[in-house]
Amino acid sequence: MIAPKDGFSQAIATLVDQRDEATYAKNVCVDDAKFVVVLADGSIATTSNQTILLPKNVVSTLGLDLNSGVYLGQSTEGPIFAIQSKQTVANRTASISSSKRSDVLGGDEFSDIDREAVTRGCSLLNWNKSQSFCGHCGTPTKSTLGGFRRDCPNCNAIYFPRTDPTVIMLPIHDQKCLLGRNAKFSTGWYTALSGFVEPGETLESAIFREVQEEAGVTISSVRLSGSQPWPFPHSIMVGAVCDVLDPTIKVDTLELEDCRWFTRDETAQIRADSHPKGFRNTSKNTLAARLIDDWLNG
Repeated sequence: MIAPKDGFSQAIATLVDQRDEATYAKNVCVDDAKFVVVLADGSIATTSNQTILLPKNVVSTLGLDLNSGVYLGQSTEGPIFAIQSKQTVANRTASISSSKRSDVLGGDEFSDIDREAVTRGCSLLNWNKSQSFCGHCGTPTKSTLGGFRRDCPNCNAIYFPRTDPTVIMLPIHDQKCLLGRNAKFSTGWYTALSGFVEPGETLESAIFREVQEEAGVTISSVRLSGSQPWPFPHSIMVGAVCDVLDPTIKVDTLELEDCRWFTRDETAQIRADSHPKGFRNTSKNTLAARLIDDWLNG
């Protein structure tokens, strides 16, 4: 799910007063309860017709305990939950297929509710897994408030979900934009640069540092532009467009395989998957796509 330009709209209402155990147990039993199932390989369980919000009878075929999940909120589809499965690609049931998280978030075939449920569900499940032991005394923690808090029964420490801030930016210079690719990307895929915000940094200083570290390019100003939750594992991406002081590229090969300036025509070809060298970025619902398209259409 990418936040709309007003930054406020959500497909799933996070109802704080429904996170207690009694209300969780009540909501999980209603007929229209839906579940996002995250498989052991990190992909999202779907039916053959690409349904992500699975009804209880389908989830039951996977042998999952409906009370072991996290409560995501209320939607027009009913109450939404997320559950972690121990099943892998090799041992899923015949009736269940899967989709990569990145395909769900960046594709057109899934709804806003699907994308928001996957984003919130994966982030919460990832956090609960990483916080399964108390950081103070090492005692196993207990999930409460529908997965939005974990308590230590030994030292009474309380833990709440964390979100890691990241920045994603599009430097602009002389009617060109700067795009890069990591060696792990699919063939020909180029996108906006990104990186984590370090402790003590402002968003702007993180953007300046990341562009210089990854590409060797020095920026002169930053304009923040939108945000997107990103469940890898539980981040919030903040977008930006940057003016450039020194466009000279010096790629950090530990971070990027390649980085280069693209004209508007070349960037339009990349978005249309028609670049003569096979360079592409056809994602539809990502913050990187919005940054690129806003520049192309500006």
